[in-house]
Amino acid sequence: MDAAALYLTYEVLYPAGSFGPQDEVWLRDRLLHTLHLMEGQPGVTLNRLGTSRAERMGAYRMVENEDVSFQRLLEPAAQTVGKAVAQGLAGEVALCVHDRTEVELSHLSMSGVGQVGNPVCQGFFVQTALVVQTDGAAFGVLGACTWERPAAQRGKAKSRKQRPFEQKESVLWWRALVEAEERVGEPGRLLHIIDAEGDIFELLSRATGEGFQLLVRAGQDRRVEGEGGKLWATLEGLPVVGSRPLHVSAQPARADRVARTARDATLSLRYAPLTLLPPGARVGSRCGCGAYWCAKRRRHRDRKPWSGCC
Repeated sequence: MDAAALYLTYEVLYPAGSFGPQDEVWLRDRLLHTLHLMEGQPGVTLNRLGTSRAERMGAYRMVENEDVSFQRLLEPAAQTVGKAVAQGLAGEVALCVHDRTEVELSHLSMSGVGQVGNPVCQGFFVQTALVVQTDGAAFGVLGACTWERPAAQRGKAKSRKQRPFEQKESVLWWRALVEAEERVGEPGRLLHIIDAEGDIFELLSRATGEGFQLLVRAGQDRRVEGEGGKLWATLEGLPVVGSRPLHVSAQPARADRVARTARDATLSLRYAPLTLLPPGARVGSRCGCGAYWCAKRRRHRDRKPWSGCC
């Protein structure tokens, strides 16, 4: 743990030569100085950062420079974290947590933003791949991207089943997995963890095909192979192999859910190997090549190549 904490100093995340010979002196030095100021004053905005006007103006000049972008500042640190994970400095298997964040800027009048939340809120999204150690300590960011959701595209989710995966917003989850794996370059080092937003069959199928390790919170009652038929019913029928008490905190009401009161609950553990079926596939309906197929439409439903054996 001590070695990992020492490794993740800002000076190690941004080694000499991170930004090239022309920008090395001013950009690296200014970035490191600003990061140390932010670390000592968490939550403080740039106009209150530091102890002098010179420090604040230096931070402003850095972020307003046209040659400085989000990806340019991120890339050297992400590459360093990837090499550290490959060397096992984050543990034999590193937990790579993927999540999305909404940055709301409705209080500002600006261009280049889209809709977040309800139609009157504006801002952008950030998707991050954060490596954490098994004790919960953050290790470093492996990747991140930002994007805007144009107001004109509101409601497009209704037609998601008619669009290919590459044209959906959910493809960003897959790109994040691939980017993280490429930066590490050591198969088996990462266990990707995603909330229910990542319960996407195409994502699960592709990750399995590439040999990526994935832990996804189930968000849909999917069909599974076997007599159970559905995921929830199959899990409910499994024996409990462990349990632990869990305190559930209170949450206020929102537009899409009622308020939740605080309570003490029991978390039960059940597990078993299961095979998820493609959306629309009939349970137990396979053709001779092993792919699931639809008898009504006479075609494969999991996009496997037609072998002529049906």
